[in-house]
Amino acid sequence: MDFIDQMVAQNLGDYESRCEDAVRFLAQTCSFNADQEVQRFKRLMETMGQVPQAEGHLDPNNPFAALQAKVIEAMPPVVEFVTTHAASKLQGFAYLTEGRPGKDLPSTLMAKLENTFRICLTDGGGMEDGEVLADTFKLVFPDLGQLANHSPLAQAMLMGFVPRGEKVGLKTYFNTRLGGTKHSDLVREVLSRLSLSDAGFYDRLYESGTQAKFVGVGVDLEGDAHKRAKLYVKIPQSQVSRALDIVLQGQNHLEPAQAEQEYQSLLECVQSDALCDEFELAISLRSDALPTFKLTSFFLSEDTTDAAEKGVLRYLELKGYEAQPLSDLFNIMKKGVTEPGVKKQPVHGLGIEFPIGEQVKVNTYFNPLV
Repeated sequence: MDFIDQMVAQNLGDYESRCEDAVRFLAQTCSFNADQEVQRFKRLMETMGQVPQAEGHLDPNNPFAALQAKVIEAMPPVVEFVTTHAASKLQGFAYLTEGRPGKDLPSTLMAKLENTFRICLTDGGGMEDGEVLADTFKLVFPDLGQLANHSPLAQAMLMGFVPRGEKVGLKTYFNTRLGGTKHSDLVREVLSRLSLSDAGFYDRLYESGTQAKFVGVGVDLEGDAHKRAKLYVKIPQSQVSRALDIVLQGQNHLEPAQAEQEYQSLLECVQSDALCDEFELAISLRSDALPTFKLTSFFLSEDTTDAAEKGVLRYLELKGYEAQPLSDLFNIMKKGVTEPGVKKQPVHGLGIEFPIGEQVKVNTYFNPLV
């Protein structure tokens, strides 16, 4: 084994090990069967890693070509973990991945579609969910040839897997900004396929003067008759309060005054130089219930302090949750990594859901370091 092979094998092998350790820890904490969840995670990641790679000889004039090719060839799907705290405990978890990059973006996306469709049949809701997946994919990416000039690493489609006993709930997130279709029309076409309406939120936010940027649509595939989708919007921190005022108008079930108060409580806990300027507002639309919302703060990946970790743990404790499980998870994410690469700290985001209820529902997002 040459130096490049050895370096790639060691670093990526450690990464996979940390991912599996995280799944085991989360499963045990949530009272799931840890061995089954680890095996399922490995099986799903193996499926998501099936993608055609470039063929032919590498460019001899590119000194990084060999390293890049070996890393991509050996790279496991990059994973982000999500935890859900509710009812006074860490109640559930999920993992997100884009799969592996292929030789170009069109072939990468086709592989993602095929792999996710396969998982729908084997571990998800079955053929009906697979058909919804295929239809929404076609609406978002009507002509893959138009994406040939994009990098295969471009974030175009993200898959989420939520352990639910014998099956997994699937969540697919589409970047709706890559194609040439008018964005508002595209969003409404996807919602129409799901027999959903945006309830006027799209126009209200774009006309609000809050600098809102719609970045994607999420589709839940839960194996039942109910349809669910989310609209994802990025908003500058300075405009979050105004955006909440606008989207919560007429939504009395969301208790607007309490939502603003909870946002300020979150901000007070996480405010630091590690905090990103943009927040994300997710508008959840359902066929069987009134709209709900999720507001997520994000942290800088290049920050070298522990400010993000401390902010997340501080907020959890403030809201009556035990912080130690998340502290242990953050240590698993960093285990054995003395000189992290591009991402210097494991915490990606902290989100809260509206309506608040008796105890706020909290989502955390974090990544294993490399």
